[in-house]
Amino acid sequence: MHAQGRGASGAGGASITAQLENAQREAQEGAAAVKVSVKGVKLVDPEKEHEQAKRGQAHLHYRLDDGPIIATTATRLDFHQLSPGQHTITVMLAGNNHQPLGPEQTLNVSIPATAADNPAYRRGSIGATGSHQLQESAPPQNEPPQRPAPGTNQPLQNP
Repeated sequence: MHAQGRGASGAGGASITAQLENAQREAQEGAAAVKVSVKGVKLVDPEKEHEQAKRGQAHLHYRLDDGPIIATTATRLDFHQLSPGQHTITVMLAGNNHQPLGPEQTLNVSIPATAADNPAYRRGSIGATGSHQLQESAPPQNEPPQRPAPGTNQPLQNP
């Protein structure tokens, strides 16, 4: 049903461990719930640090397939209405300047063709729950990750 990588470590002793929660049940509903534990750094909102790299601080980048990066401090993220087939979710630690800090983990999810028939699939929303929503297409190269606009669940638009 899924493959979970081992925890990943980077420079300075920072590490992450990502896993799929209730993987089989979630997949039957066309969803994936990712839970991440982080050691060796404090998760902070990079905007509050003026996106300046600071030792011992990080946030998470989640990416579904080749979609946009979701930058957040949330250690749990749910993806809904995934199309049937194979999907890859990558989770990595990033500095306040959004540069990768090294630790990265990839999870594989297999959504069965019958998922779209499940009532829970039709109730879900496209994207990730909480204050983060995925876009339908990948961002252009070298664009910063998307963050939700304050007080909304819509991605902040790049100027």
